Amino acid sequence: MVHRVVYLLGAGASVPAGLPTAIGLTDRAVRAANALGGFDLDQHGRSLNFVLAAMRLHDVRTNEGDPPPVGIERLVSAVELLAHRSDLEVAPFVQAWDPLVDALEIGESRSSVAVRAFARSVLQVNEATVRRRQTILNQAANHLEQAIRDFSRPTTTPAFGRLHAWLTRRLVMDLVVSDETNTYYLSPFLELARDEGALIATLNYDLTLEICAAAANIPLNRMVNSWARTGALTVHTSGIPYLKLHGSVDWTTTNGDDLHVGHQTGNERMPALVYGQREKLRSAGPFLQLLESFRRNLSEADRLIVSGYSFGDEHVNAIIRRWMRARHEGKLLVVDPGFPELYGYGRPQLDLWHEYGAGAVQQGSIGAESEHYVQPAQRMFVRREGFAEFAGQLGNGSEALFANSGITSRERESIGRAPRRPTDDAFRARRHG
Repeated sequence: MVHRVVYLLGAGASVPAGLPTAIGLTDRAVRAANALGGFDLDQHGRSLNFVLAAMRLHDVRTNEGDPPPVGIERLVSAVELLAHRSDLEVAPFVQAWDPLVDALEIGESRSSVAVRAFARSVLQVNEATVRRRQTILNQAANHLEQAIRDFSRPTTTPAFGRLHAWLTRRLVMDLVVSDETNTYYLSPFLELARDEGALIATLNYDLTLEICAAAANIPLNRMVNSWARTGALTVHTSGIPYLKLHGSVDWTTTNGDDLHVGHQTGNERMPALVYGQREKLRSAGPFLQLLESFRRNLSEADRLIVSGYSFGDEHVNAIIRRWMRARHEGKLLVVDPGFPELYGYGRPQLDLWHEYGAGAVQQGSIGAESEHYVQPAQRMFVRREGFAEFAGQLGNGSEALFANSGITSRERESIGRAPRRPTDDAFRARRHG
């Protein structure tokens, strides 16, 4: 089935449901880690604050002007890389990591942690009621026994691996929709997607769309229900095709390939989520197939409508660029109340706009000297509004959304100063080679 319209949603599309942004999720994680205090036997707060401070310092050194805040995906990705730093391809070329990296994992033995826990229990005895004293003394004895057992053990602990697991589970907790009615703003969007036979792809982990669809009795085909058993995505005509490209808070796994759809508890099971730039292209699990399904469906679409996505994932951007180059009649609509004017900005949208809107369309033979450039306003459009307001205007169909959308005069001037680039690298090489 050909889906003439494809929607791509990012974190901004879930904000009206009361969920935090990627930056808000970072703030929540830091507050939760710091709140662990003396009970933080794995030192999550100390490790997390170190990683975040180092990333911010790096951003200050490498960015002109104010650096962007650190979002949760970039933060978790950095922690995961630190947990496996000895396995990285560049590890043989790194003579020494930041001394604090190793200090966080070597500095305190499990024995010293158990000794502190023993000391806390002893101090609590005097303040406890008579009925509680025996319980506390038993805990103190257990802590002392653990300290003695740990004394002769190696002091290195997988601090960053434990922190990564804690952050992943914490993320699932922070993406819970507290009230079903908060998702009702998505109803017009889901109804239009159903009526137009559109495909929805999302980069979000949350369940806002699933909750709204269930309340509105609109079936979604998430396409992964039988993936663990068949190794293939489920394609059928019932339900809106729905691709969660980066995983979901209700997917769990132990090794990546034993995907279970639906909440399932167990210390050995982890949420099946992927983060950051590099880790989103991992071979385990259904993620490569989901991305390929998005690419294949988009290649046959005439319209792509993007909301809540800041164009920060290069592998997704590459798919969109190729679609714009190959599908000359294709149009891209960006729904973003904060979409920047272009001139003077170093944000990802700047290069993408030039790629999408000002790319060359080859005319004539390969050796032709002339190139025809498509003006951005003819192919790329912007609606500066939130997703909730956007969804409320969907009654006339998706094509009507492109009306009265476009770019400002300042942005037109900016694109006029942008470098002109052919869309086909091979074509450019043959012309100048």
